[in-house]
Amino acid sequence: MTILRVEGISKSYSGALVLDDLSFELEAGEIIAMIGPNGAGKTTCFNILDGQLRADRGQVFFADTRISSMETHEILRLGVGRTFQIAATFHSFTVAENVQIALLANRGLLWNLHSAARDLCRDEAQRMLERLGMLAQAAQSCSALSYGDLKRVELAIALAGHPRLLLMDEPTAGMAPRERLELMALVARLARERELSVLFTEHDMDIVFAHADRILLLEQGRLICQGAPAEVRADPRARRAYLGHDLGAP
Repeated sequence: MTILRVEGISKSYSGALVLDDLSFELEAGEIIAMIGPNGAGKTTCFNILDGQLRADRGQVFFADTRISSMETHEILRLGVGRTFQIAATFHSFTVAENVQIALLANRGLLWNLHSAARDLCRDEAQRMLERLGMLAQAAQSCSALSYGDLKRVELAIALAGHPRLLLMDEPTAGMAPRERLELMALVARLARERELSVLFTEHDMDIVFAHADRILLLEQGRLICQGAPAEVRADPRARRAYLGHDLGAP
Protein backbone atom coordinates (compact mmCIF):
# COMPACT_ATOMS: atom_id res chain seq x y z
CA MET A 1 0.00 0.00 0.00
CA THR A 2 1.26 3.47 -0.90
CA ILE A 3 1.28 5.59 2.26
CA LEU A 4 2.77 8.78 0.80
CA ARG A 5 2.57 10.07 -2.76
CA VAL A 6 4.32 13.28 -3.78
CA GLU A 7 3.41 14.59 -7.22
CA GLY A 8 5.52 17.29 -8.83
CA ILE A 9 5.99 19.66 -5.90
CA SER A 10 7.97 22.85 -6.50
CA LYS A 11 8.89 25.66 -4.13
CA SER A 12 10.68 28.99 -4.63
CA TYR A 13 11.92 31.64 -2.22
CA SER A 14 12.37 35.14 -3.65
CA GLY A 15 12.67 33.69 -7.12
CA ALA A 16 15.20 31.01 -6.14
CA LEU A 17 13.93 27.50 -6.94
CA VAL A 18 14.41 25.25 -3.89
CA LEU A 19 12.33 22.25 -5.01
CA ASP A 20 11.87 21.51 -8.69
CA ASP A 21 9.09 19.12 -9.76
CA LEU A 22 9.80 16.56 -7.03
CA SER A 23 7.85 13.28 -7.20
CA PHE A 24 8.21 10.05 -5.23
CA GLU A 25 6.21 7.42 -3.33
CA LEU A 26 6.63 5.66 0.01
CA GLU A 27 5.08 2.28 0.77
CA ALA A 28 3.70 1.04 4.09
CA GLY A 29 6.51 -0.21 6.32
CA GLU A 30 9.23 1.15 4.02
CA ILE A 31 12.22 3.15 5.28
CA ILE A 32 13.46 5.76 2.80
CA ALA A 33 16.43 8.06 3.21
CA MET A 34 16.37 11.43 1.46
CA ILE A 35 19.95 12.60 1.02
CA GLY A 36 21.74 15.42 -0.74
CA PRO A 37 24.25 18.21 -0.17
CA ASN A 38 23.32 21.17 2.04
CA GLY A 39 20.75 23.31 0.25
CA ALA A 40 19.36 20.40 -1.77
CA GLY A 41 15.81 21.10 -0.50
CA LYS A 42 15.36 18.26 1.99
CA THR A 43 14.05 20.28 4.94
CA THR A 44 11.84 22.35 2.64
CA CYS A 45 10.33 19.09 1.38
CA PHE A 46 9.67 17.94 4.95
CA ASN A 47 8.07 21.28 5.84
CA ILE A 48 5.70 20.89 2.90
CA LEU A 49 4.87 17.30 3.83
CA ASP A 50 3.82 18.23 7.38
CA GLY A 51 1.96 21.40 6.42
CA GLN A 52 4.38 24.06 7.66
CA LEU A 53 4.87 25.29 4.08
CA ARG A 54 2.71 25.33 0.97
CA ALA A 55 4.16 24.11 -2.31
CA ASP A 56 3.91 26.55 -5.21
CA ARG A 57 2.90 23.65 -7.45
CA GLY A 58 2.16 19.97 -7.05
CA GLN A 59 0.19 17.73 -4.71
CA VAL A 60 0.87 15.55 -1.67
CA PHE A 61 -1.30 12.57 -0.72
CA PHE A 62 -1.21 10.66 2.56
CA ALA A 63 -2.80 7.28 1.84
CA ASP A 64 -5.73 8.44 -0.33
CA THR A 65 -6.16 11.85 1.31
CA ARG A 66 -4.87 15.01 -0.34
CA ILE A 67 -3.00 16.90 2.39
CA SER A 68 -1.36 19.66 0.31
CA SER A 69 -3.63 22.39 1.69
CA MET A 70 -4.08 21.04 5.24
CA GLU A 71 -2.76 22.61 8.41
CA THR A 72 -0.01 20.90 10.40
CA HIS A 73 -2.30 19.77 13.24
CA GLU A 74 -4.72 18.23 10.73
CA ILE A 75 -1.92 16.28 9.06
CA LEU A 76 -0.61 15.06 12.41
CA ARG A 77 -4.09 13.84 13.37
CA LEU A 78 -4.24 11.80 10.16
CA GLY A 79 -1.18 9.84 11.28
CA VAL A 80 1.98 11.74 10.36
CA GLY A 81 4.64 12.23 13.05
CA ARG A 82 7.83 14.26 12.86
CA THR A 83 11.14 14.80 14.63
CA PHE A 84 13.46 17.73 13.96
CA GLN A 85 17.17 18.46 13.50
CA ILE A 86 17.24 20.01 16.99
CA ALA A 87 15.41 17.97 19.62
CA ALA A 88 12.17 19.69 20.65
CA THR A 89 11.06 18.91 24.23
CA PHE A 90 9.76 20.80 27.28
CA HIS A 91 13.01 21.00 29.24
CA SER A 92 11.40 21.97 32.55
CA PHE A 93 9.13 18.88 32.53
CA THR A 94 10.12 15.31 33.21
CA VAL A 95 10.59 12.72 30.50
CA ALA A 96 7.27 11.05 31.38
CA GLU A 97 5.42 14.38 31.47
CA ASN A 98 6.68 15.23 27.97
CA VAL A 99 5.23 12.00 26.65
CA GLN A 100 2.00 12.46 28.61
CA ILE A 101 1.57 15.94 27.11
CA ALA A 102 1.93 14.48 23.63
CA LEU A 103 -0.54 11.68 24.36
CA LEU A 104 -3.09 14.10 25.80
CA ALA A 105 -2.67 16.55 22.92
CA ASN A 106 -3.33 13.79 20.42
CA ARG A 107 -6.56 13.02 22.24
CA GLY A 108 -7.63 16.66 22.29
CA LEU A 109 -7.43 16.77 26.09
CA LEU A 110 -6.29 19.72 28.19
CA TRP A 111 -3.01 19.29 30.04
CA ASN A 112 -2.78 20.95 33.42
CA LEU A 113 0.04 20.00 35.76
CA HIS A 114 -2.04 21.21 38.75
CA SER A 115 -5.08 19.05 38.10
CA ALA A 116 -6.07 15.42 37.82
CA ALA A 117 -4.78 15.53 34.24
CA ARG A 118 -1.35 14.88 35.73
CA ASP A 119 -2.31 11.21 36.06
CA LEU A 120 -3.92 10.81 32.64
CA CYS A 121 -2.04 8.58 30.18
CA ARG A 122 0.67 7.94 32.78
CA ASP A 123 0.66 4.16 32.27
CA GLU A 124 0.71 4.49 28.49
CA ALA A 125 3.62 6.93 28.72
CA GLN A 126 5.51 4.50 30.95
CA ARG A 127 4.94 1.64 28.49
CA MET A 128 6.17 3.73 25.59
CA LEU A 129 9.29 4.79 27.47
CA GLU A 130 9.98 1.17 28.37
CA ARG A 131 9.89 0.18 24.69
CA LEU A 132 12.34 2.98 23.89
CA GLY A 133 14.71 2.08 26.70
CA MET A 134 13.94 5.28 28.65
CA LEU A 135 11.91 4.00 31.60
CA ALA A 136 14.77 4.54 34.07
CA GLN A 137 14.81 8.25 33.13
CA ALA A 138 11.02 8.73 33.31
CA ALA A 139 11.15 10.96 36.41
CA GLN A 140 14.16 12.99 35.28
CA SER A 141 13.83 16.52 33.97
CA CYS A 142 14.60 16.76 30.26
CA SER A 143 17.05 19.55 31.11
CA ALA A 144 19.27 16.92 32.78
CA LEU A 145 19.41 14.49 29.85
CA SER A 146 22.19 13.87 27.38
CA TYR A 147 21.46 14.96 23.81
CA GLY A 148 21.12 11.34 22.70
CA ASP A 149 18.46 10.70 25.35
CA LEU A 150 16.65 13.91 24.35
CA LYS A 151 16.43 12.51 20.82
CA ARG A 152 14.79 9.36 22.21
CA VAL A 153 12.27 11.47 24.14
CA GLU A 154 11.48 13.39 20.96
CA LEU A 155 10.94 10.07 19.18
CA ALA A 156 8.52 9.02 21.95
CA ILE A 157 6.64 12.30 21.51
CA ALA A 158 6.39 11.75 17.75
CA LEU A 159 5.11 8.21 18.30
CA ALA A 160 2.45 9.35 20.78
CA GLY A 161 0.01 9.97 17.94
CA HIS A 162 0.46 6.38 16.70
CA PRO A 163 1.61 7.62 13.27
CA ARG A 164 1.60 5.55 10.13
CA LEU A 165 4.30 7.80 8.66
CA LEU A 166 7.26 9.21 10.59
CA LEU A 167 9.28 12.10 9.15
CA MET A 168 12.75 12.36 10.73
CA ASP A 169 14.86 15.38 9.77
CA GLU A 170 18.49 14.49 10.55
CA PRO A 171 17.54 12.27 13.50
CA THR A 172 21.14 11.57 14.56
CA ALA A 173 22.54 15.12 14.24
CA GLY A 174 24.68 16.02 17.25
CA MET A 175 24.80 12.46 18.56
CA ALA A 176 27.83 10.30 19.30
CA PRO A 177 28.51 7.47 16.79
CA ARG A 178 27.24 4.74 19.13
CA GLU A 179 24.08 6.72 19.93
CA ARG A 180 23.41 7.20 16.21
CA LEU A 181 23.55 3.48 15.50
CA GLU A 182 21.38 2.63 18.52
CA LEU A 183 18.70 5.21 17.64
CA MET A 184 18.36 4.14 14.03
CA ALA A 185 18.36 0.45 14.97
CA LEU A 186 15.48 1.27 17.33
CA VAL A 187 13.61 3.14 14.58
CA ALA A 188 14.09 0.22 12.18
CA ARG A 189 12.74 -2.21 14.78
CA LEU A 190 9.68 -0.05 15.45
CA ALA A 191 9.07 0.27 11.71
CA ARG A 192 9.01 -3.52 11.36
CA GLU A 193 6.82 -4.06 14.43
CA ARG A 194 4.26 -1.38 13.58
CA GLU A 195 4.47 -1.43 9.75
CA LEU A 196 5.52 2.19 10.24
CA SER A 197 6.74 4.06 7.17
CA VAL A 198 9.79 6.25 7.75
CA LEU A 199 11.22 9.05 5.64
CA PHE A 200 14.45 10.46 7.03
CA THR A 201 17.21 12.84 6.02
CA GLU A 202 20.75 12.14 7.12
CA HIS A 203 24.33 13.21 6.42
CA ASP A 204 25.90 10.09 7.95
CA MET A 205 26.17 7.73 4.99
CA ASP A 206 26.90 4.73 7.23
CA ILE A 207 23.46 5.25 8.81
CA VAL A 208 21.82 5.72 5.42
CA PHE A 209 23.24 2.61 3.79
CA ALA A 210 22.71 0.47 6.89
CA HIS A 211 19.02 1.25 7.41
CA ALA A 212 17.36 2.60 4.25
CA ASP A 213 15.33 0.27 2.03
CA ARG A 214 15.54 2.90 -0.67
CA ILE A 215 17.39 6.18 -1.14
CA LEU A 216 16.32 9.42 -2.83
CA LEU A 217 19.14 11.77 -3.82
CA LEU A 218 18.32 15.46 -4.26
CA GLU A 219 20.59 18.05 -5.79
CA GLN A 220 19.52 21.69 -6.13
CA GLY A 221 15.91 20.72 -5.54
CA ARG A 222 15.74 17.98 -8.14
CA LEU A 223 15.58 14.22 -7.67
CA ILE A 224 18.63 13.07 -9.60
CA CYS A 225 18.57 9.37 -8.71
CA GLN A 226 16.78 6.85 -6.51
CA GLY A 227 16.90 3.16 -5.76
CA ALA A 228 18.17 0.52 -3.39
CA PRO A 229 21.32 1.46 -1.45
CA ALA A 230 23.62 -0.59 -3.70
CA GLU A 231 22.15 1.02 -6.81
CA VAL A 232 22.56 4.56 -5.48
CA ARG A 233 26.07 3.86 -4.20
CA ALA A 234 27.11 2.78 -7.70
CA ASP A 235 25.30 5.56 -9.58
CA PRO A 236 27.76 8.05 -11.14
CA ARG A 237 25.30 10.90 -10.47
CA ALA A 238 25.34 10.12 -6.75
CA ARG A 239 29.11 9.92 -6.63
CA ARG A 240 29.36 13.20 -8.52
CA ALA A 241 26.93 14.94 -6.13
CA TYR A 242 29.06 13.88 -3.16
CA LEU A 243 32.38 14.34 -4.99
CA GLY A 244 33.01 10.62 -4.46
CA HIS A 245 34.01 11.08 -0.82
CA ASP A 246 31.04 9.90 1.26
CA LEU A 247 29.58 6.97 -0.63
CA GLY A 248 32.51 4.59 -0.54
CA ALA A 249 33.41 2.06 -3.21
CA PRO A 250 30.54 0.58 -5.29
